Amino acid sequence: MKADERKTVNYDVVVIGGGLSGICAAIASARNGAKTALVQERPVLGGNASEEIRMHVCGASCNMTKDDAEETGILQELQLENKRINDSYNYSLWSSILLWKVKEEPNLTLYLNTTMYDVNLQNNSICNVYCYQMTTELHLDIHADIFIDATGNGTLGYMSGAEYRFGSESKAEFLEPHAPEKADRNVMGNTLLFKADDRGHPVKYRKHGNTRSLYNIGENGDIAQTASAAKAGRKDFDAYCLDYGYWWIEIPGEISQYEDIRDELTRYVYGVWDHIKNGGDHGAENFDLLWVGSLPGVRESRRLVGDYILTENDVLSNRMFSDAVAYGGWPIDVHTPGGILDFDRLPNFVYNFPGFYTIPYRCFYSRNIDNMLMAGRNISATKIGTGRNSRCGGDVGIPFTEGDDAGGVGRGGPGNIASDGGGDPTADRGGGMSACFIQRKMRSLFIL
Repeated sequence: MKADERKTVNYDVVVIGGGLSGICAAIASARNGAKTALVQERPVLGGNASEEIRMHVCGASCNMTKDDAEETGILQELQLENKRINDSYNYSLWSSILLWKVKEEPNLTLYLNTTMYDVNLQNNSICNVYCYQMTTELHLDIHADIFIDATGNGTLGYMSGAEYRFGSESKAEFLEPHAPEKADRNVMGNTLLFKADDRGHPVKYRKHGNTRSLYNIGENGDIAQTASAAKAGRKDFDAYCLDYGYWWIEIPGEISQYEDIRDELTRYVYGVWDHIKNGGDHGAENFDLLWVGSLPGVRESRRLVGDYILTENDVLSNRMFSDAVAYGGWPIDVHTPGGILDFDRLPNFVYNFPGFYTIPYRCFYSRNIDNMLMAGRNISATKIGTGRNSRCGGDVGIPFTEGDDAGGVGRGGPGNIASDGGGDPTADRGGGMSACFIQRKMRSLFIL
């Protein structure tokens, strides 16, 4: 390898993953004085909320059904700027706003199109990560004191040997009322959205080869089971949303199956669209298909384990932790294991609750990797506990306070600022943190 193809860089904090939680974590770190890098493997920022996937931002307010709840801090700053110049929510403008807000931070360096492919771990601490920037053919050795896993899949933690969970816990483990009797590897599915537009005149659609039908399946055997009229009718769930797509077009699976899942989802999106256009009068005669996603949005995969594991009981009881750094209000939202092909069940099961719950700081750092924190959907929670935050990943970034040395968040590890991080992962051990400390954290949350 040529010497000029590799570059070594040093930072206080490195955030891996440029979704909303990673963006907010990186901006917060930089604003608190830490020399920070944000590494994003895609060409745009935003993760599931990016122009590649197009999931709208929502969270604690449950789409404005709960009063006095809003995502504030840096996330609201991003949304308000978007509202100011992009009232029609053009996704290209949204991408530009995210890019500009990151690039304007003097302490923050952004690496787009950059994939982390290896980790150097010594004595349970990450020394550096190895990355490759595809557009420049540049290999990067990135060193830091603190690393933040905002990858969604918990990839940094997985490569580092961090403890993690995947799938459902058994009901007996945490006594969660809606957990299955036995543990399993079921995860919520991945979704491709689409967008259509009313042209004001009839637009024909012709089915092509890359299509799988869900209705009136013939001898070609697109899928093994034919849905009855009643079962197929459940696909009308959430009514028609031709300018956005359908969240229930989803297929679950392992991380290693992602490429195959994408291919199948693409076929089913076109199958649903073929039915809308050619399978009866659905009020779509004038609609034209403008865009189909090519990068499925992922709801759930690995969950990295911290000194506390958030459970369904914490959510349903509106638990207020003494080391709370975030709050939520989205209901317990668990999708059917079979996704779009599970014809016997509704697409999801929602368990609403009044009020709000908090998330403790101990859910945001690894219990066995000394200098790694987590942000987004891979924080420390059970599967059912996570069922409430796949819609609001930006709500769970890393809590820096005004005046904190972000690059030295516990020079012996992030867990140092919790009073007692060891022992029972469901015990509330945050009592040693002062009320003043918590209040400063709540005021300075960069994503709530």
